[in-house]
Amino acid sequence: MDTELKKGTAKYRLLFFQPNPEDGERVCVGVLLEEEYGRSYSVLYDDKFPKVHCIAPGAEPELIKCYLDDLDDALRSRSGDDPILILRRYGPQLIASEERLVSLPITETTKLRLLERFVGPCGVSDAKLDYAEAETRPKDGFAEHIRLFVGKYIPDNEILRDAGPKQIFGYAMADFGTIAIAVKRPRKTIMIDGVDLQLMNRKQVVSRANTVAYKFWQYGRLRSNDNTLLQQPFSRIGVVLDGSTHRARAYYEAHDFALHQFQKEADIAVDMLTGQGTREFEEVLTSVE
Repeated sequence: MDTELKKGTAKYRLLFFQPNPEDGERVCVGVLLEEEYGRSYSVLYDDKFPKVHCIAPGAEPELIKCYLDDLDDALRSRSGDDPILILRRYGPQLIASEERLVSLPITETTKLRLLERFVGPCGVSDAKLDYAEAETRPKDGFAEHIRLFVGKYIPDNEILRDAGPKQIFGYAMADFGTIAIAVKRPRKTIMIDGVDLQLMNRKQVVSRANTVAYKFWQYGRLRSNDNTLLQQPFSRIGVVLDGSTHRARAYYEAHDFALHQFQKEADIAVDMLTGQGTREFEEVLTSVE
């Protein structure tokens, strides 16, 4: 299994800039990409840093560019060294996410897609991508990350992305939001949504947690009031995906708020930071019913 994984994927980390590290606000400014199984790394970024202007209008792009260029030079000159050890010299202004996987081969299109997805929204124009690829690329980072977890237990062709009542229950219902991931089993439907602390700052986590909790509340009320749906039982799973190892007070506040909302409105609240609810989550996924 390990051999197959290494043949098919490479690793990357997101690079975050923290204008004021003490308040926990951060923004993705680049991608640290492994190009030769740990022997070679490169730093991808857009020197316009479009997202930085949204949360830190006073930040100097030249300073961020200097950090990233210096990091790229250090990685190339110290090939084979642990990139995280090298990265520490730029903290706490520059930090990295946990490792993620990307399919091989690493092409220029792959690099453009990583930049567009994480460093955008204006980092790379859709015009530079093949139209079909631009239409089919994942639009919800949380959904893609949770799909990788769910995919360990559920075949990919059984996973519904951005699923609404029509896909889940067979008929449309006005004003009901879609769910990031849904899995339809013979006797139960699993509805999974949540927040990703690798991709979102505090404000975004709070906003999405409220939205997801409201959707779970809607579906829960429908289950209580609609006898038809009682014939199609479902479980609502609220997941808090863990973020950076550099955690400030704002990080923990956002984490705790999201978990609190899911504990109220979901059937199972999963906290990837502490492991709370993960066993129950896995049991639901592996159940044949």
